[in-house]
Amino acid sequence: MQQSLIGGGQTRFQPVYVEDVVAGFAAILANPASHGKIYEFGGPRVYTFKELIGFVCARIRAQPLLVPVPFWVAELLGGLLQVFPDAPLTRDQVQLLRTDKVVSGSEPTLGDVGIEPKVLEAIVPEYLSAYRR
Repeated sequence: MQQSLIGGGQTRFQPVYVEDVVAGFAAILANPASHGKIYEFGGPRVYTFKELIGFVCARIRAQPLLVPVPFWVAELLGGLLQVFPDAPLTRDQVQLLRTDKVVSGSEPTLGDVGIEPKVLEAIVPEYLSAYRR
């Protein structure tokens, strides 16, 4: 199995558990003082794309060949492939990987509404157990 690391796999992500997001929304709706504010919800840890792929592959016992792909190559491939149904890569996906997906720290977070976000390592293994090789 080969896995492309677009941009070298250095894009950062801060995955958040959906139940934590729901609890955060509920806390915001229950507090009239929070209405009209902007919140940023993220998980408790930041990972690179490469770290996330490594985490998932370790859980499903896969050993992919990780191939770094520069953004310009990925954009070229995405532009060519996006014309096909169920394209494995599009130019828009590559653009999304150009920027980190983490909270800025300038807006209130889950912790500010009383929710302690769960770590990825506590949630994801159960979901991936069906995909073990």
